[in-house]
Amino acid sequence: MSDTSLVAAIAITVAGYLVLFAGAEALRRFIRMPGATTRRVAHVGGGLLALVLPVLFDSPLPVWGLAIGFVVLMWTTRLLGLLGSIHDVGRRTWGAETFPIGIAAAFALSGGEAPAFPAAIAALALGDAAADMLGSRIGRYRYRTFGDWRSAEGSLAMLVVTSVSASVIGIAAGAAPLDSLGFGLSVAIVASATESLSPRGTDNLTVPVAVVLVGEMLADPLVGAVLLLACVACLAFLSWTGIARATRLARRAAPAVIELGPDDG
Repeated sequence: MSDTSLVAAIAITVAGYLVLFAGAEALRRFIRMPGATTRRVAHVGGGLLALVLPVLFDSPLPVWGLAIGFVVLMWTTRLLGLLGSIHDVGRRTWGAETFPIGIAAAFALSGGEAPAFPAAIAALALGDAAADMLGSRIGRYRYRTFGDWRSAEGSLAMLVVTSVSASVIGIAAGAAPLDSLGFGLSVAIVASATESLSPRGTDNLTVPVAVVLVGEMLADPLVGAVLLLACVACLAFLSWTGIARATRLARRAAPAVIELGPDDG
């Protein structure tokens, strides 16, 4: 890649993300969208923009440089109270800072090649957003990992969306439909388990890296089978603990209501 082409690629990437950030800010300021919604818009849009990186760059070095630049931008705007469309979510999270690092790491590990890289981005942008949106709206069976609350419904949403997305990507990359379905399910299970165990927004880094590594490991059927069984067991345990905790809380709350009833009269 010539110097002129590299500069042009960097300029296109930076311009694309700045337009995305400006759009998210406009949605928050003028349409009054809540910060959680505009953050999801930026999250999904940022992932979709990352899909063009293999077209623009043939080396991970400029991608790492861009990622570091965006980390500095996110950190600085957080300190200055800017970009509320991304930072105003009402909880402690480093997701904005780990997001560009996760993309760069996935690009470096996969060489930007399909199906690993686009599957990693799909899990990051679509699967994670689905988990956040549905988990926050309809999540009833909740569990806690490393101080963060999640829901079985959110984990299931990520599993389904990531599985479908990765399967479609596998087929588009030329794999047989059955192989693509196996790839999609494998990636989805690992991505969902990784997301559920990553605190404070670090899933934006761990999920794409895990997806790329799984794609590499699934080349060995034995490794793939062991990995799948381990992740299924992990998800089953987390879901069971969440349901068990919800049941215990419900049982504790019921007597309290009964005891407080007479005093209200």
